[in-house]
Amino acid sequence: KDLRKVCTDRLKGDPLFSSEKALLGITVESITGSDSAVSSSLAIMAAMNRDRLGELMQACRELQLNVLGVETAALASWRAWTDTGVQVRMHRSGGHDSVLAGVDDKLLFCRIVETLEDPTELRATIGRAASLLGCEGFQRLIAVGVPEETIDALSEAIGVPVVKPPHAVTDAAAT
Repeated sequence: KDLRKVCTDRLKGDPLFSSEKALLGITVESITGSDSAVSSSLAIMAAMNRDRLGELMQACRELQLNVLGVETAALASWRAWTDTGVQVRMHRSGGHDSVLAGVDDKLLFCRIVETLEDPTELRATIGRAASLLGCEGFQRLIAVGVPEETIDALSEAIGVPVVKPPHAVTDAAAT
């Protein structure tokens, strides 16, 4: 309650994200330091403008895009194989390219892009994913469903090595 009040107070008067105009979401995580006796809490607040959310959902309906379906497919794609560390992956499935990023088994970023038509969009998306995950960049992009003959061209266009996953992956998103 106190946390929500503090966050709401800080947004008072904001032209886009005041509590009257925005949806607020707050979560609190406990962080344990290397010394197990020392722990602190991290609060994360997300605010989204109600009007903008309405516009986005209307666009999704017009495009017949099932938002829940996209999230489910993204999570299934991420869990199709396990890997360790910070990573970025691209799944090509059913004419869509989704860029996924996360750490270990946690999917933390998902965006659908027009990859081969616009490599600059893919490069910008990868940069955005890196900034959200708090890393300098990615050592490589792991690609599933991209034809072998286009991997080198794609790698050159975005300036990041594009590799196949460590083992064969069933197209979880399509499944």
